Amino acid sequence: MRNSINPEDIDFYNEYGFVRIRSLLSPEETERLRTYQNQALALRGNYRFADRDILADEKPVFERMFRQRLNLWRTYEPLREFALSPGIAKIAAELSGVDAVRLWHDSAFVKQPWANGTFWHFDAAYWSFNSRRGITVWVALTDSRPDNGGLYFMPGSHREVDFDLPVFAQDHVAGLFDLPGYEHWREREAVSLPLKAGDCTFHNGLTLHGSGINMTPYHREGWTCAYMPDGSTFNGKPNVLPEDYLATLGIGDPLNNDDLNPVVYRKPDRGSRDRGF
Repeated sequence: MRNSINPEDIDFYNEYGFVRIRSLLSPEETERLRTYQNQALALRGNYRFADRDILADEKPVFERMFRQRLNLWRTYEPLREFALSPGIAKIAAELSGVDAVRLWHDSAFVKQPWANGTFWHFDAAYWSFNSRRGITVWVALTDSRPDNGGLYFMPGSHREVDFDLPVFAQDHVAGLFDLPGYEHWREREAVSLPLKAGDCTFHNGLTLHGSGINMTPYHREGWTCAYMPDGSTFNGKPNVLPEDYLATLGIGDPLNNDDLNPVVYRKPDRGSRDRGF
């Protein structure tokens, strides 16, 4: 499993809000993650969340775009190898420019044959914390291309977008661009980054992205993991947090629950390294 990047990757990410990393996982690791995810999906069934009785068919628009199941790592032990991987989290922290990151959630993203495109959106609008350094890794478990629903990004959008979740029509892929303040994105050119199985992209939580229609009879399988900078605080949005935990939170409270959102990478203290620890 890859756990390092070069300065050019960081510069690219800072400039454009996303970056492609080749061979994050070896072929063996990719197939293992794919197997684990499919096993976890079979166990989860139609429930989107691990601890809430929210059926996928309550979100029919989403189900026609992709099969999404959240926090699978909490209900299927083998997935913890990847969700809690310090190597992947280390790359996320280095790209974000933070010393420590907590796991926010993992998620399966399976675009079924002939599935609809995924409307333009940005992840930070949904998260329970506001940080311009939140980041998501999207790992291809099968090849991802424009013809089978591969991702598209709007370069530089992470520098212009704010945290508020805009209410927009979800009946067409560019519904977000109908809103005041977002119309100019219709005139911008998006970037598609084809991925081989085992490749990934990292994107900032404020980077606009979406995906096209799967124009093939095959599943396009992806796994994602979102990371929250350590020290982030609650903004009032429930997102993936359990209801019993939400009941204890007030806006501004630290999101430091080590069971739900464990620290998966912390930069070693320089003094400890110097002492050989």
